[in-house]
Amino acid sequence: MFLALSRGVGVKTQSSQAAEYLFNVINFLAQDFHRKWTFGFFFQSFVANGTVVLFMPILFNLSYLNASMQFDLGQLFTSIQAAINICAIPIKFITMQLYMKNLHRINKMLNILDSRCKHPEEFNKLRHCAITGNRIYVGAIIVYFSYSISTCMGFMLTGQAAYNIYIPGINWRNSLLEFVIQGLIEFASMNLICLHQTVYDSYSGIYLYIIRIHIQILNERVRRLGSNLKNDEKQSYEELIQSILDHKLILRLVTAISPMISLTIFVQFAITAAMLATTMINISFFSNVVGRIASIFYIILVFAQSSLCCYQATCLVSDADELPVSIFHCQWVQQGYRFRKMIIYFMVNTQKPIIFTAGKLFPVNMASVLSIIKFSFSVYTLIKTVGIKE
Repeated sequence: MFLALSRGVGVKTQSSQAAEYLFNVINFLAQDFHRKWTFGFFFQSFVANGTVVLFMPILFNLSYLNASMQFDLGQLFTSIQAAINICAIPIKFITMQLYMKNLHRINKMLNILDSRCKHPEEFNKLRHCAITGNRIYVGAIIVYFSYSISTCMGFMLTGQAAYNIYIPGINWRNSLLEFVIQGLIEFASMNLICLHQTVYDSYSGIYLYIIRIHIQILNERVRRLGSNLKNDEKQSYEELIQSILDHKLILRLVTAISPMISLTIFVQFAITAAMLATTMINISFFSNVVGRIASIFYIILVFAQSSLCCYQATCLVSDADELPVSIFHCQWVQQGYRFRKMIIYFMVNTQKPIIFTAGKLFPVNMASVLSIIKFSFSVYTLIKTVGIKE
C-alpha cells in the first residue's frame, strides 16, 4: 500500500485510507459490533476481547493474592506497572464500542471532503495523509511490541516469569515445562494486550491528523478565493459558500471525535502519573539489567500513549488558527458586496478555537503531558525521600 500510494499510480486516494491498518486490526479483534453477528464473529470476539478485557485484569490481581510473598521486588513492580495499564483497558474498550458508529460516520464525511479536492496539490496531500496515517499505526505497533518482546524474552532468559500472572493449575517454579508454558501464555497474552492498546491509543492521533490535513487543504483553498480571473462574481461567491460548508463539515468531524477522545485520554491521564512513578522507582531501586531495559521501553510506551493524541491536537489548534489569516489574504477586495459581507461572517466563525478536553477537565495538548510528567517526578521524589527501598 505504501509503495502504491507513494507512486500515486493505480490508487484512488481517500483520506479515510489513513485508518486502513487501524480498521484491519479492529476487524481482526472483532471489535466492530455494528456488523452482522455470526457464530464465527462471536467466537472470535469472545477470544480476542474477552481474554484482554475480562480475564487479564482479574488474573493480574489474583496473582498478587495468590503468590504475593513469592514476588521478587523487581518482578513485582514490573507486574504492577503493566497491571495499572491493563485495568484501564475495559474502560477504553467500552468507549470504543459506544462510539464505533462515530468512526464510520466520520469516514463518510471524509469522503465528502475528499470529493471537493480538485487541484494536484490537494491530491498529493490526501496521498501523503493516507501514507502517514498508516505509518503512525505501524509506529505504535513497533513501540508496543518492543516493550512486550523485550520484557517477556528478557525475563525468560533469566529464568523468571515476566509478570507472574496467576494461571490455574500452573506453577512455573515447579518444572521447566510449566515455566515454558507460563512464559508462552504471558508472551501471547501481552502481545494481544498490546494489539488492543494500539487501537485505543492511536485512533485519536490518526483521525486528528486527518482533520489537520483537511484544515490545511481548506486554508490553501481559501487563500485562492477570488484569484481565478476566469470566474465571475457569482462563481467566486459559490466557491466561498462551498468553503464555508467545508468548514462546517470539519467542525462536525471534530464534534464526532471529541467524546471518544475525552473519555480515553482522561483515563490515560489518570493512570500515566502512577505508571511513570512506578516505573522510575523500579528502575532506580529494584530491577536488574533486564528489568531496566524493559522499563525503559515501557516509559517510551507510556509517553506514546498520550503524546500522540496531544501532539496532533496541539498541531490541529495551530492549523485552525491560521484559517482567519488565510481568509483575510484572499482576493476579497476585488469582489462584490455580497462576497465581502459573507467573508466577514466566515472570518468571525473561524475565530472560535477548536479545543479538546479530557473528561471536560484537562485540555488535550502537550502542556498537559508535560504537567503529568512533572507530577510523576514529584511523586517519585517524594517516595524516594521517604526511603521505600529500606
